[in-house]
Amino acid sequence: MALTSQAAHADPKPTKSEVKAKVDKLYHEAEEVTEKYNGAKEQQDKLKKQAAGRVAPEDPGEAAHPRAAAHGGAGQARRPRRRP
Repeated sequence: MALTSQAAHADPKPTKSEVKAKVDKLYHEAEEVTEKYNGAKEQQDKLKKQAAGRVAPEDPGEAAHPRAAAHGGAGQARRPRRRP
């Protein structure tokens, strides 16, 4: 099997601007993938909380406990302060 003249020679080294463009493109791609991962992770966490019964699926912004809204919204309800 004979090699063509193009296959026998290695490609010339890329210029600095070509390398910079390639690195910039890779950073951009990594950023997009990271954002997609973070969105999926947030969705997974939300679904886990719903499955555990902590957040009502019809309104995930509301607290699961009815008295929690009276004490500052989502999360655990605050305990009343003891008076001396």
